[in-house]
Amino acid sequence: RWRPTEPPSATQRSLNPSGQAQGNDSCVNCDQSSNKFNSIRQYWFSLAIILLNLANQSSTMAVYRFRIVFEDQEDILREIEILGKQTFESFHRNIQEAIGFDNSKDASFFMSDDYWRKGQEITTRKLASDDDDDDDYRGPKKPKVKAMHEAKIADFIDDPHQKIVYVFDPAAKWTLLIELFRIQNDDPKANYPRTVKTDGLAPKQYKEVIV
Repeated sequence: RWRPTEPPSATQRSLNPSGQAQGNDSCVNCDQSSNKFNSIRQYWFSLAIILLNLANQSSTMAVYRFRIVFEDQEDILREIEILGKQTFESFHRNIQEAIGFDNSKDASFFMSDDYWRKGQEITTRKLASDDDDDDDYRGPKKPKVKAMHEAKIADFIDDPHQKIVYVFDPAAKWTLLIELFRIQNDDPKANYPRTVKTDGLAPKQYKEVIV
């Protein structure tokens, strides 16, 4: 069963194929190899985007296929296809439909790294002028929050296995983990976005109250 990918642990990185611990030199070599692999992966992904953009010019649209699981229930899985030119609002609405929620609360996508650390936020809530101010934020300048209805999928994908954290309902904090795993040409007969795979019964949005 598919699970969202996670980076290797420190123990896994320090073991060679026979299970013996490696020295610091080996770890350095591992890091160098990893960096080289990531560079190659990024190169081929960029090339694929260029080729798809060229295809777009001849009326063929790029389709992004994402796998989505609940953070604490990874056996519940959905796969959704969406056009790169469509917005995160369309993606959000399709996710809500795919899991049987009523789309009555605010939601946000957070573009994330390989460790699922939240970055750029794309939200349904009404944005205020101070939405990008956060006294607790440390590090490089925090990206300004974007509105879902204005943010196109393709504009925020910069990794061939782009990870996204989706949080729905600030009170309940339903959290889903999203990972890109395929980019393909569109099907002219299909309507996007669309749910193409469903595994497992999603939890109920609201707890039943027994009187």
